[in-house]
Amino acid sequence: MPIRQLLLDIKAPLQRALELLAPHFAEIQAAWRRKLASLGVKEDASNLLAPLMLEAQQQNLDPPNVEAYRLELERQGKALERSGVSEASTAAAYTSYLECCLPYLLQDRKAKDSAVALTRLIATSQFLTLSSYATEWIASWRKLQERERLSLSRDLHDDIGHNLLVLKLYLEMMATDLKRGDSAQLQAKLEEALALVSYAVDSVRRLILDLGPAMLAQFGFLPALKIYARQFTLRTGVQVQMEEVNSPVSLPSSYETALYRVLQGALSNVVQHSQAKRVKVTLGSMKKSILFMSIEDDGVGFDSARTLPHRVFGLTAMRARIEMLGGKFHIESWVLGPGTRKHGTRIEVDLPLRGIVE
Repeated sequence: MPIRQLLLDIKAPLQRALELLAPHFAEIQAAWRRKLASLGVKEDASNLLAPLMLEAQQQNLDPPNVEAYRLELERQGKALERSGVSEASTAAAYTSYLECCLPYLLQDRKAKDSAVALTRLIATSQFLTLSSYATEWIASWRKLQERERLSLSRDLHDDIGHNLLVLKLYLEMMATDLKRGDSAQLQAKLEEALALVSYAVDSVRRLILDLGPAMLAQFGFLPALKIYARQFTLRTGVQVQMEEVNSPVSLPSSYETALYRVLQGALSNVVQHSQAKRVKVTLGSMKKSILFMSIEDDGVGFDSARTLPHRVFGLTAMRARIEMLGGKFHIESWVLGPGTRKHGTRIEVDLPLRGIVE
């Protein structure tokens, strides 16, 4: 049923529901927050979810303004996705809020229609909000793909393309020297050409490492991670320590690619932002039901409330890869300062294994 028709159908009982609930909004809000806390939803997430509830949306519902109601929920859903509030937390918020509201309506036998109207409204609100998560995720995913294409295109042009052009020039000059019988000039140019070929081979190897799936197919998951970590240390001087704890023998290719990309993104942040000297990467499984990976550095850390947009984008891309597979992505950071003992950043990833890996 179209949203406009739904709001028209429930207009009268919904207005009655709002009249009955309005005097109790403070009590409902307090009960709702307690219920979310019991479900493991943190206070900061509850604060972000509060604008979805009735008291915040009342201006669009009484009288109903269909377009404003729809646009506001879609906007809130996109903002929640960008802030890292999970779809599960958002769904729990709506369900819990309905549970907190219904007792106030069911006390009045004449308010049965109002209870039904509120239930239909909450279900519709939940659908609109969660649908906007997907819209925001698709937009972020497209940005990520475009960014990776541009990065690959730039690397091919700047490194390999440039070297091939110079190599072509050297070969043409060598051909001219051969015709002239100028062996002294030929030898010097041959050495330069060999150096260019070696540099181009190194560039190709680095690009293969960055592409990920090719490395995974050639060497396997764990060896590919170790090779990437070792090459990262050689390039940057940042020491990367790999540790395995009951890691599975085989994983779906989607898991391998996602974890490889998360490691790439995390190490990229380390070298660009953290000023870290050491990184510890731990990979393993718990009771054959959860695959976990943690990446912790000893850098300066960052304030998540003031994170720069380009850094947020990288973290959002990592989160999207993991949540698309039904996993969880968590990040903590401690800022280096006078007297601080713990500083740095830790990224934790969980992926479900039950039914995935034998």
